Amino acid sequence: MRSLGLGPRLVLCVLLTVSSAVWSGPPQPAQLGSPVRLTQAGNGNLLVTDYDAKAVVTINPGKLNIVKRFSVAGRPLGIAWSRGRIYVGNETTATVEVYNPAGKWLYDLGGGKGTVKQPRDIAVERADGRVFVIDGEENSVKVFDARGPLLDVIGKGQLTNPTGIALDTTRAQILVSDYGDPAYGDARITIFDYAGNPAGEISGADRRKGFSRPQGLAVADSGHVFVVDGVLGEVLVFDRVSGERVKTLGGFGNEPGQLQLPLDVVIHPVSNDVFVTNNRLRRVEVFTRGGLLP
Repeated sequence: MRSLGLGPRLVLCVLLTVSSAVWSGPPQPAQLGSPVRLTQAGNGNLLVTDYDAKAVVTINPGKLNIVKRFSVAGRPLGIAWSRGRIYVGNETTATVEVYNPAGKWLYDLGGGKGTVKQPRDIAVERADGRVFVIDGEENSVKVFDARGPLLDVIGKGQLTNPTGIALDTTRAQILVSDYGDPAYGDARITIFDYAGNPAGEISGADRRKGFSRPQGLAVADSGHVFVVDGVLGEVLVFDRVSGERVKTLGGFGNEPGQLQLPLDVVIHPVSNDVFVTNNRLRRVEVFTRGGLLP
């Protein structure tokens, strides 16, 4: 296991227009204020939303240093990459903004601000470019065409407190992590087909093998589901059919390989390294070959 150590928080100058201040230069040690979500770009680099710094940060996954960053006019939450476009959920403007790789704003999904009240997480379907966005205020998944128009709303009345999303493109399914109602301990991962029909569930109710505060998700090629639990400080791996936990990465603490408020997870498709945003420790954690199952 290797850890990306972080220095003092960054203070970035955020432009008051839709254009983004872009920094690009020699790689430097990563400095993050509050890493939230992450995704992998087409060139293999990691893209991380930094909530406090109001920025999207590009990190080299091998050297674990910053390659570049660009500012966002607001607090960024969810992020996804597809076909040379970066999709960023902006909590401040309540929308999903689309940028090019250089950090230039292109357009907003839905045609304007306020279309997604709290864009907590984003996933993009590789084949047709549809964009799936968690709206944490409306407790639903909003589906957009890649060019912007709203196509569908999924999960209304079925989701209680959705937080993370991942697509299983092999099975054409949507996986949504849901806190549920903490008073009833009904945290779960709800599975839908692409039409929005319920297709299964992984329950977090069993305290010995379950979870209470599920955040970001990733689906391995094997179909196993990786989910980070913000309270336990662990990455939990589940068999989607039986719902059994088959592997655990990390553990609560501040040492390398330990987590405090992990918020998202990405599995490298070639190396099987697992990357996690380690929010309270202000760093990105990597578990070498953590994507391999026992």
